[in-house]
Amino acid sequence: SNAKYEFDLNASEEQRKNSDIIVNIVLPIDYSSSNFNELIPELKDSLRHELEHSTQPTDMLMKIQKEIPDGDIWKSYESAKKYYTDEAEVKAHVAGLYKKAKTIRQPLIQVLDEELYYIYQTGLNNGLNSDKLDPLFAEIRELWHYYALSRYPQAEMEYVQP
Repeated sequence: SNAKYEFDLNASEEQRKNSDIIVNIVLPIDYSSSNFNELIPELKDSLRHELEHSTQPTDMLMKIQKEIPDGDIWKSYESAKKYYTDEAEVKAHVAGLYKKAKTIRQPLIQVLDEELYYIYQTGLNNGLNSDKLDPLFAEIRELWHYYALSRYPQAEMEYVQP
């Protein structure tokens, strides 16, 4: 599943009241109820992420739109860094992942790190070099963890051993 918050670029706060959240859900033809059990935490994460964007000021949202106008996050190391360290995106990713962590009853730090690993792998799959990705993801991890601790001080942040 994925979701997207759509608004007219440079819209006023009043104009943004008519914005949309678009949700796409892809299920296999032979899906079962177990697919829904896996989908629900991802869907809550995506929706919470986009709802966070809907509450952010237009100028905050426009910053990343202007820096990566084509939306190609993986075009370069620099564009990935701009996207994943952008204030609006940090807040939205952490808010969504907090909702997911609560849903699956796992510590937030664990869910953050699993998502960062997935994003890191996406960077590798898009041709970026691990020599540059390693320090970038150390920086992103520190930023996301710091923000998570400041926004959700009550969140369980310890790893759980299986």
